[in-house]
Amino acid sequence: MKPSLKFTYDGMGNRVKKEVNKVPYTSKGDAQRELENLTATYYVRDASGNVMAIYERTNVKIPPSKTFPLTTYNATFALKEVPLYGSDRLGEYQPDEVIATKTNLIKQDSPSDYVQGAIIDSSEILFTRVVNKKVYELKDHLGNARVMLSDAKKTIQSNTTGAQETGGGSPPPFIDEPLNQNAGVYAVVTGQNNYYAFGMQIPGKSFNLGSYRYGFN
Repeated sequence: MKPSLKFTYDGMGNRVKKEVNKVPYTSKGDAQRELENLTATYYVRDASGNVMAIYERTNVKIPPSKTFPLTTYNATFALKEVPLYGSDRLGEYQPDEVIATKTNLIKQDSPSDYVQGAIIDSSEILFTRVVNKKVYELKDHLGNARVMLSDAKKTIQSNTTGAQETGGGSPPPFIDEPLNQNAGVYAVVTGQNNYYAFGMQIPGKSFNLGSYRYGFN
């Protein structure tokens, strides 16, 4: 059974919300709308319509208990993606980090009406940098994202005579150790896109190790 999709747009025609319902909608729209079946994606944009952040909400159903006889829900909000811009989009930061949780949401008579419960802030640590959470894109002259690079760096294993070489076209062995004067640095490629003339990916010449959403322009 395929999920149902529901989109919300602003006055400029930009998508601001996507709702995925595991249970298909009826002709009336909301008859089968239950929180535990919904995953909502929110797009925060600037005045020009550029995406500045992408958030995701998921919900967990809490059955009635002796201490609380009503069915409640816990909603979790996570910051999924933050695009990085210069004069154009350079890549994106992918924290996938829970920022808040709403607890004890109680369903009312209307399927879309839920009482908001307590908000628990999960972002207590500020100004941290986690490597391998950013992805940078290299574009061609048409604006298509062709290569994706992580912000993580890998060093080449070295010895007293310099960096080790491997034969047969194999990449050099990587190690996660501090750099020294004999070691080189290699970028970590997380994706590559090769296209035919109208955007179809060439089989066997494209891959995406992460969840980078941008590609053919």
